[in-house]
Amino acid sequence: MYLSQYQMVATKRPELYETGRLINRIGNTYQGIVGSQTLSRVSSTYNISMKTHIEYTPEMLKFFKDFIDAQKLYPEIFDIYSDERTPYNSGDNINNSRWIHMNRYNNASMSLADPPGADYQLGWGGYINPTWNAANTKQLSSLLVPIFHDPKQAETYYAEPDEKLFEYTYGCFGRTSD
Repeated sequence: MYLSQYQMVATKRPELYETGRLINRIGNTYQGIVGSQTLSRVSSTYNISMKTHIEYTPEMLKFFKDFIDAQKLYPEIFDIYSDERTPYNSGDNINNSRWIHMNRYNNASMSLADPPGADYQLGWGGYINPTWNAANTKQLSSLLVPIFHDPKQAETYYAEPDEKLFEYTYGCFGRTSD
């Protein structure tokens, strides 16, 4: 039920909303509900890196840490990974992964809106597979992306993490030079 003028909004998992929205950045600039961007297409292949426009700084990684820590409050979200109706791997769970919710493609390319190319912000519900990718029915346009998490490194920040040594800031995050 919506209230007139949206003077009151309820959120089912407020910690996820509050911490997750702060990740929406390009560089260090907060984008609000416009969202963040990936620098490459995310596939369903395991053991790949995902590059974003978000800078690798202690301040930015603290936003991510707060978000992945909030996920521990809602372990039931991880149940989707074992649902046979989804393309997820049932081996991903709260003990070895965290997740981000993202759009696979630029918002405008997934829109049913008129005129084509209109720029819609994060949270708009009319997303589809883009016409240039409509044949790929296994790729969802908006999805929960599991990311690796090493609980032994959950409290560790690395200024220069070494992927060869399996160093991941806060158990999840690496750094690239490009």
